[in-house]
Amino acid sequence: MSAKPITPHQPKRFDGIVRRLQQFLHVNEIRQIVALIRYYYFTRIRRRMQTYTGPNVDLGENTLEYNLAKVRKSVTVNNRILHLVRPVAAIEVVATHLPEQQVLAIGPRAESELLAIAAYGFTWRNIRGLDLFSYSPTVDVGDMHALPYEDSSFDIIFNGWCLAYSDNQPLALQEMVRVAKPGGYIAIGQGYTRLTDREEVIREHGEFLGGANRMNEIDDILAPIADNIDKIHFRHDISAEDRAAGYSAILVVFSVKK
Repeated sequence: MSAKPITPHQPKRFDGIVRRLQQFLHVNEIRQIVALIRYYYFTRIRRRMQTYTGPNVDLGENTLEYNLAKVRKSVTVNNRILHLVRPVAAIEVVATHLPEQQVLAIGPRAESELLAIAAYGFTWRNIRGLDLFSYSPTVDVGDMHALPYEDSSFDIIFNGWCLAYSDNQPLALQEMVRVAKPGGYIAIGQGYTRLTDREEVIREHGEFLGGANRMNEIDDILAPIADNIDKIHFRHDISAEDRAAGYSAILVVFSVKK
């Protein structure tokens, strides 16, 4: 597999200044303004929107089209990733080495998700995103079933509300394990839905979205990579009340062994 090198975005001598400025990104409005300015700069001035053109046999139906349509909204409304960043940043080993952590965010749509990660002290030059499309030099274009990175490249991998778009979730999970460093962390967030029948989904949403074999339970998600899970550091299952309501989120953070 051809691996893509992880390259910095600015000289290391500016890291300290950048990290101090990143503290302002905790303010949602500031984060939105920064994300919006960068979005218009890269899309309107630099015109660098790219889309994935490789084989996508494992991607769920309408995945690319649906997410492309949501890019503009995601620039200013995309705080779900914080449900994963907060528990990861609270892990003592991570908290004491935040600036050195190499981070990958899979399926961010827009830079706003990466800015939210940076707000917690992760160095901007060490954060990469990967999606099926990108306007940002920080987000690589690629498929989560064939990540374009070398083995053991990242300390932390976030997959927020992206895994459900896969028709082959075990392969996507195995790819995350492959590019995670031994002892690294993988954080997964996914919406739970009571709709599992294709016709039900189409009746409610007007089209079928996401993968055909959606996993709604944390145990089912983790089963394909059980041998590579060292410790589960954070877990949020669905309550009975949430199941009755029909929608909520499942969250899990675990460390990797190889």
